[in-house]
Amino acid sequence: MTSSDNPLDSLNLMKRRKSLIASLLSLLLVLSTGGLSAGPLYNIVTPPEYANVEGRARTASSDMGTRFQQLIGASSFGALPAGGVWIRGFQFRLDGAGLTGSGTISGAEVSFSTTKKTTDSLSAVYAENIGADNQVFIARSTTLDYQSGLRISPAGPQEFSGLLSGEGVQNETSKGFFYNPANGNLLIDFKDFGIRSGSLATFQLDAVTLPGSSSVQLLSPSDPINGRLFPKALIMSFEYEVPEPSAGLLLGVGIGFFGISRCFRRGRSPLIVKILF
Repeated sequence: MTSSDNPLDSLNLMKRRKSLIASLLSLLLVLSTGGLSAGPLYNIVTPPEYANVEGRARTASSDMGTRFQQLIGASSFGALPAGGVWIRGFQFRLDGAGLTGSGTISGAEVSFSTTKKTTDSLSAVYAENIGADNQVFIARSTTLDYQSGLRISPAGPQEFSGLLSGEGVQNETSKGFFYNPANGNLLIDFKDFGIRSGSLATFQLDAVTLPGSSSVQLLSPSDPINGRLFPKALIMSFEYEVPEPSAGLLLGVGIGFFGISRCFRRGRSPLIVKILF
């Protein structure tokens, strides 16, 4: 009788296979139930060269009232770490010549997506610009309080203010929108966005007219499908979080590899399992 026909060997092999499967299942469980932990928050300004410099253009709130799309080239996010980040919120700043004040935005919707459109191929038809990963970042049921900032210096731009956060908009565990510049450009889609009440019922936002900046602005309040192309973009500040492996994830990986190592101790190949992510 060969060793392969030995009932004890077969029983041991079965036990090792069960151990391997259990270890892999525990690893998959950890990966699917919170493999990433909350990390510190950072900020990045687009275009980055205008972080502390006043833009040479402006965008009126009336141009954003019904529908407004802005494309931000992936190159503007060159300082982000490889692999992508969670965008948790964004801010505008008033044009340097604008007045300070406050207001309330209600009934607006803001969506983010990764688009293959570029500044040269952006369409005047809103729907043609939206990426496959489109996600509502701010829901219409959200009421947002906006407070304009003070100037960084007498001759400098106003400060970014009125953080508009997407955390918890879709569900309690939402981290916002996951964006990886390697996958394309960032498209922000504003619907019914405008300050409805307060001292800033109308306002001018700081903007730039540069190669690599593009937007689709309101053509007619009665036309929600088509806009008009502008080589202009708002200067924005984004709050983001870098995904970090949690202690649970590291523990799950350790358990998984421990189980696999036990299966190989006797020099016998365990059951081969393919995992697709």
